[in-house]
Amino acid sequence: AKLGWEDRLVGSMLLASEAGVIPSRHARRVSIALDCLCAETGRDDPASLLDELWQDAPSDRRREITELVLS
Repeated sequence: AKLGWEDRLVGSMLLASEAGVIPSRHARRVSIALDCLCAETGRDDPASLLDELWQDAPSDRRREITELVLS
């Protein structure tokens, strides 16, 4: 899955957000990919998986994007 902070899916969310657009559709795609990754890895806490994947991302942006993905 392309769920790294600057990878395809999340990078698109960041670009949309920077342009002043709420990236809800992108967030849905990331959420689906996250669910698949959780299933593949046997994880049951998507939020903690995102924390691990995005540990080096800026905390304010990470919080914003995480809220969109998990909502």
